[in-house]
Amino acid sequence: MVCVEFIEKDYGKTINTRSAAEGVAKFLCNCTDDNLRLRYIRNFCQIIRRSYDWSIQNYLDQLEHYFNRLRNMKITAALDEDYFNRVKKLFNNCKTDDDINIIRGLATEYLIWQACRKTTPRTWIMKMGC
Repeated sequence: MVCVEFIEKDYGKTINTRSAAEGVAKFLCNCTDDNLRLRYIRNFCQIIRRSYDWSIQNYLDQLEHYFNRLRNMKITAALDEDYFNRVKKLFNNCKTDDDINIIRGLATEYLIWQACRKTTPRTWIMKMGC
């Protein structure tokens, strides 16, 4: 048995994004087309990695920049708009610049949690905190 525990470090700051974060993570992990899943996960990881200095004033423009990277690919997919809407819904919960950092951590936790749930040989105990 493997136990993964996420410890809350936001010191009481909470925004209502858990369902949106879980929705993005489930979408990314349950995408049936391997190539699309990899494409979306790469894009989402770039968003999480580079969003450390985003602000409430510019996050929508920044998201559009990453979405346009997918739109400009030779092959587009019907699921692209669903992916865009889920990620926008996640970030639209932000009210302050600090909320963006909370979302970055929360989305990463849920992505790891969903990926671990898909592994069958082990029993996972997940404790969410952020």
